[in-house]
Amino acid sequence: FSSCLVMRLDHATIMLDCGLEHASMLSFLPNTHSSRKDGVNGHMTSSPIGNKKESGPMPFKQIGPHVFIDGAVSHHTADLNMVDLATVDIIVISNFYNMLALPYITEYSSFRGKIYATEPTLQIGWHYLNELASYHSNPAPTAEIDWRSLLGHISSQGQGPAPHQWRQCYRPRDVESCVSKITSVSFREGITIFGKTRMTAYSSGYCVGSANWVFQTHR
Repeated sequence: FSSCLVMRLDHATIMLDCGLEHASMLSFLPNTHSSRKDGVNGHMTSSPIGNKKESGPMPFKQIGPHVFIDGAVSHHTADLNMVDLATVDIIVISNFYNMLALPYITEYSSFRGKIYATEPTLQIGWHYLNELASYHSNPAPTAEIDWRSLLGHISSQGQGPAPHQWRQCYRPRDVESCVSKITSVSFREGITIFGKTRMTAYSSGYCVGSANWVFQTHR
């Protein structure tokens, strides 16, 4: 699963990265940004598992042995209910791949702390977030029947964690609000937390702007 860790250091609660798991996308039909036609992209009128009849268009399409959800794509994030996000003081981002779930935290939770990333991570991550949000800004038509009520049809697909944990993508305006809350830092620029802990970003060499964060405590 994509990186997302929470640690307690002295009097500070720190979240390390907040990545997004993309495996859930493999359970959805591609979003073509155009009206779907009967046939290749048409809604099914019966259940793909067995022949149980349902009223209205079904939210699934079967292609060969595989069953896909015919609706707006949802993503799997870390279980953000495992920690009270209001108690998280700081989020540090190691690279732009590991910030794709950040808008879920800044815009849809009680988190009110500070966020730090290097300038390249901030700028490239902003483009990644915008691309993802824009791709889903014109979602596929949603069937009359909620696919979440029929989880048994896709729970055995092997495409990532349980579907009930998936969330629809954030909006472009969420991205702008989220990015505005990130403080950019330079490599080797020390930041003191609550007067006791000092954190510094060092170049990791993983990708442009990626950092290894070093925390030093003074006792």
